[in-house]
Amino acid sequence: PKEIVYVCINVQTGVKYESVTEGLNEAKEGETVQLIKSTSDSDVMIEESVSLDLNGFTLEVDNIVGVGTSRVYDSTNNSQNNYNPQGLLRVSGSMLLSETNENSVPVYLPDENGYIFVDFLFNSETVKNGEISRVNMLATSRTMKVIDLLKDGGDDNGLQIAVRLTVDGKSRDFVFTENTVENVMCSNKGKFNLFDRMFYANFTGIEEFDSVTAQAAVLANGQVVDLGTALTLK
Repeated sequence: PKEIVYVCINVQTGVKYESVTEGLNEAKEGETVQLIKSTSDSDVMIEESVSLDLNGFTLEVDNIVGVGTSRVYDSTNNSQNNYNPQGLLRVSGSMLLSETNENSVPVYLPDENGYIFVDFLFNSETVKNGEISRVNMLATSRTMKVIDLLKDGGDDNGLQIAVRLTVDGKSRDFVFTENTVENVMCSNKGKFNLFDRMFYANFTGIEEFDSVTAQAAVLANGQVVDLGTALTLK
């Protein structure tokens, strides 16, 4: 008889599957499907509140779609592994994930033609100087590989840093230039609490509005995938 090759497991139920599609189709809300070997699949749909854990392996698919609060992450990107992502997702067609993606930011690696999934850290403060409200912020990763990519600006990896301004309930994202990202990431020396080596934005004329908030944002392929804490300016 032909040997059955299992490629993933439902972490909660312990059931193994021969394809990622099958595992995800049978996963229920709050459950995680984890790769147990590198594999390929066709179109992968991740339902709402279901997670796909690359677990250090590579998944090649034609299309991947995330719905609601579903997410893709790599469980090897943790403190025990020095936040060194090893899992890789190769997508030949389209990839769509929810805006929040549960703090797992897809970072594209051109040399590997795939994505690694990492988390970001945020730090921010506001400074008032007369009619000018200044926001200082840092958006960085625990993963040194990502920090090194941002030192080159991040555009080649689909990464952008922005400040999201929300005025009376309406939001707009202002993206920092690649040169600005490069300068900040090369100069902050990893000093997470130094605000003089962070991204900053100055705002004026906010007195006429009822409410104004600002927060750091990380974009992947033009889509906001992670946000820092909102700071109240007005």
